[in-house]
Amino acid sequence: MRTRAVGVCCLVFLGHAYFAGGLGWNQSARVAATLAFVEPGPNRFTLRIDDFTKNDERNLYTGDWAKGSDGHYYTNKAPGLSLIGIPAYAVLYGLERLVGLEPRAEPVTRFNTILLNLLCSVAITAAAGAVLYGFLVAGGLGHAAALLGVLAHAFGTLVFPYDTSLWGHATGASCLLAALCLAHWPGGTRAPLLAGVLGGLAVLVEYHALFGLAAVGSALLTPGSSRRQRFAFAAGAAGPLLLLAVYQKLAFGGFLTTAISQGNPIFRDPVRVFGVLGEIDPGAVSGLLFSSYRGLFLFCPVLLFAALGGWQCWHSGRRMLVATCLAAFAASVAFVASFNEWPGGSANGPRYLIVAIPLLSILSPATRGLAAWARGLYYGALTLSCFNMLAVTAVEVMVDEAERNPLYGLAYRELLSGAYPHNGDTLNLGRLLGLTPPFDVLLFLLVFGGWAFLLLRVAAAPGDHGPRGS
Repeated sequence: MRTRAVGVCCLVFLGHAYFAGGLGWNQSARVAATLAFVEPGPNRFTLRIDDFTKNDERNLYTGDWAKGSDGHYYTNKAPGLSLIGIPAYAVLYGLERLVGLEPRAEPVTRFNTILLNLLCSVAITAAAGAVLYGFLVAGGLGHAAALLGVLAHAFGTLVFPYDTSLWGHATGASCLLAALCLAHWPGGTRAPLLAGVLGGLAVLVEYHALFGLAAVGSALLTPGSSRRQRFAFAAGAAGPLLLLAVYQKLAFGGFLTTAISQGNPIFRDPVRVFGVLGEIDPGAVSGLLFSSYRGLFLFCPVLLFAALGGWQCWHSGRRMLVATCLAAFAASVAFVASFNEWPGGSANGPRYLIVAIPLLSILSPATRGLAAWARGLYYGALTLSCFNMLAVTAVEVMVDEAERNPLYGLAYRELLSGAYPHNGDTLNLGRLLGLTPPFDVLLFLLVFGGWAFLLLRVAAAPGDHGPRGS
């Protein structure tokens, strides 16, 4: 079991590390706070990004800023990813200075952003994938079906393309996924303190992971949970949430004053709550879920099979997991649909829903016992989802907001024609090795597709089965 979990972790880490996405305002705003905290200067030991709100030689300019109560500029994001990156960058900065490199030079800065993404996003996603694998096996799916569930989450959802750069969405989603698995572990909550810490950390990285945190905490409401477990979970979650409140007090003058409410006026509407929240837009709901513009289930059709997995879980007695995950997902969709910038700007897919994807991924279906046609539909949806995400990852996550069909229009068109990457800042290992399109993507498919196939062959050995869905 441990060996297979390590294999899954390595597959996800190296598969995601194959690509490095470009930098935009979002990623620059997050990494700027990390750099400012570590590097010498007037903003050292703060998260102020004053030096990055204007163009400079490092090419880390961002308009995603929030005006602090002290007159300085901060990222308009939750600060979690920036804080996670500080220890790693402190070590990296010291080593580079020791060998005579200038971390502020543009090529070195670009290298550092890639390395920080591997440490602060990709590694966390890979670890969460291993936890999900153990959770699904413990739930009775069997090793092969559990591995399919991890592949679906890691390579068949928007977690994949958005894990290639410091967006923060994948990190928040991975923390939430691990917290959900630990809290709802079959047979009882495991490590409630860690589940609380990870759930709170998800909110520290992405504000609206709060709905997912509620789904995590619901596991402790069952009669089988003890008062000690509940206290441990609450104590774990309180740490990151308290840190978030203190940061907001210091930066923006109030414990509950969010960064987004003090953000760049070009993103805010004065008649909306916090400048961004209003009534739920039914058109935004359909756009977020089913449209060719931003439809989650069009981009990632494998997530539709969470309905099957939820049905299986419900009939196996795990009703709290199903009810709370689906309720939290619905609340997340409604929240994003009330946002004035619900499409997510220059992006591919509904990026604001990425932190809610674990609420569906955890309901991965068991395949044993299904009719052949049902298994075929699931395998087909999984395959299509993986190819969709590969197209988005290889071509570019950041596309013009005016592009109404960014997946089956732009991404596949440029992938099949070899006219990618869309953004020259996007990299992958195949291109670094000298391969030209489409051979760089074919190398990825050969190596990681073959690796996944071998893992599945081993997992599907005789005797691999479980009670759920059988």
